[in-house]
Parts: sequence; structure tokens; C-alpha cells
Amino acid sequence: MGREAMDTLYELLSSERRRDVLITLTSAERPLARDELARRIVVRRQRLLRADVPNHPKTKKVEISLGHVHLPKLENGGLIDQTKDGRYDVTLLGQDVERAARAFKKALNGDDTNRLDGSGTNQFIDNKTWQSGKSSQLSINRRSGVPANDVDGDNC
Repeated sequence: MGREAMDTLYELLSSERRRDVLITLTSAERPLARDELARRIVVRRQRLLRADVPNHPKTKKVEISLGHVHLPKLENGGLIDQTKDGRYDVTLLGQDVERAARAFKKALNGDDTNRLDGSGTNQFIDNKTWQSGKSSQLSINRRSGVPANDVDGDNC
């Protein structure tokens, strides 16, 4: 992935509201209209009972910000699509990005079950082997983070 693509991805995920959209659409059983998406985001954020949401003052504010800012950015980035009837659905790329963002958040919050340095609970290589850099299982170029036996960089 090139630098420009990475910058775009970081920009798309920099907004908590856009991350809320991806989480909500990924967990939805069907594409959602903008007003329903706004209601679900307010429920999630405010921890309200569903019956309280239509009259909640933040619902309309969230719906407007979705329509003017966040949904167009996510659609232009290829993470969501708008259906013919005006509903929004997450794309396959959007699902992948949402899962990656969730995993990154877990890592930041101390869930280290898949740490690359081998110190997590789901270790592929023991710490001593990793630190020595002498593993028959996996050898990583510490500068690039690419497996040393991956000469063409396709990680296969």
C-alpha cells in the first residue's frame, strides 16, 4: 500500500464518528437509511433505550453530520456504498478496515494476545528465539517487518 493510500486510510479512521459508522454498518443485518444509522449510533454512544432515541437531541445533529461529512468521505474512500434506495452498506474493504481498526484498538487497550514481539499469550515464537533472531519457523527483517525469506515482498 502506497503512502497516499495509507494517508487516506488514516484520515478515514481518524474520526470517531466514521469508525462508529463502520462498526454500526458491519453489525447491521441489512443496509441502513441515514436516519436509522444516526439513531443506532446515538444508542451506541449514549447507551440509551431504543425508545428514547427518536426524540434525543443528538440524533438529528448526528444525522446531519453523517450526511454532510462522514458518509461522503467513507463512500469516496470505498468503505461504504449507497444502495439505489438511499441506504448505506459497508463494502468488503470497509469490513476489513473495521476489523483492523478493532484489532488495533484492542492492542492499544492492552489486549496482547497476538503481539508480534512474542510477548503475548498467543505466541508463534518464544521470546528467546525472537530476540536472538534465529528461528527456523520465522525470520523477520526487523527494519522492514517483512519475513526475511519473502524476497519479492508479497508476504506469501
